[in-house]
Amino acid sequence: MSAEVTTLPEVLQTRGYTTGAIVNNPFLRPHFGAARGFDFYDYEKGRRADVVVDLAKDWISANRQSPFLLMIHLIDPHLPYDAPDSVAGRFGELPESELTKRGRKPIVDSLAELTEDDQAVIATRYDEEVAFVDQQLGRFFDFLEEQQLWDRTMVVLTSDHGEELFDHGGFEHGHSMYQELLRVPLVVWGPGIEAGRVSQPVSLVDLTPTMIEAAAAEPIEGLTGTSLWSEIQAGSRGSRRELVAQNTLWGRERQAIVAWPYKLIIDPGSRSRQLYDLEADPEELDDITAQKPQIADELQRRLELHLSEVGPTAAQGEVTLSPEMEEELRALGYLD
Repeated sequence: MSAEVTTLPEVLQTRGYTTGAIVNNPFLRPHFGAARGFDFYDYEKGRRADVVVDLAKDWISANRQSPFLLMIHLIDPHLPYDAPDSVAGRFGELPESELTKRGRKPIVDSLAELTEDDQAVIATRYDEEVAFVDQQLGRFFDFLEEQQLWDRTMVVLTSDHGEELFDHGGFEHGHSMYQELLRVPLVVWGPGIEAGRVSQPVSLVDLTPTMIEAAAAEPIEGLTGTSLWSEIQAGSRGSRRELVAQNTLWGRERQAIVAWPYKLIIDPGSRSRQLYDLEADPEELDDITAQKPQIADELQRRLELHLSEVGPTAAQGEVTLSPEMEEELRALGYLD
């Protein structure tokens, strides 16, 4: 990440916040710049959620006397899917399988040979991982209540991506712009927040301006996101707007725009397009580009306009990978 980028923890530090992070993905190594603005930054590859929660409890106990920001990263629902005994078998006994113990590439390379039973085993192992994270988050929230912090702490729960479990014939993440990867939860609760559920799509780029406004901190200039703080406090929806997604890890680049209820996915290399009506077809099974070419044309024009306004991201900086870093990323399937 470029040194020119101002980060959320840097902003909150100026407001007197103590800032900490406990992270587990090699992409979040301090080497890549994500540690900037954190007083405490604890990285270790692949720790389980129970270990992370224990560390988070210790950090909060030591730093609760001042306002604080703590980022907790839980990587468990990620290959290899090997949930601990406390949740293994929760969704039924499964046959032994080597599939979920390997990385992404062996599964992707054998997609055509996977049986329905193979797919069911993989999906269920993933569900076990999610169940374990849910269990450990419960421990963490109980701790906040025990420490009398629950009623005066803003908690944000979200994810950087979803996981494809063969929905469109693919697997894992980073390779497409379908909803199983883009549609992630965003749950916010804390003092002054009205309970409610809003179905209107928003974007993860909204998170930083939202938290900055909630902390009454000075806004960061040039952010593409929009603060959701007033809507969160009121438990209501704001005005609809267009949302954009770009940058894939695997295969050809894909880009997408959502102008509810329509969603357009473009392959900028081949210029091929897919148009979906998410209200009528939430699983994106019926490409209606041929039926509604004018809508596809207009969304493509607006997508290109959005991307030209944003321009090349300032977050990109040069980085050199050590052999150890390459091996960590390869083990998670991020490098071939």
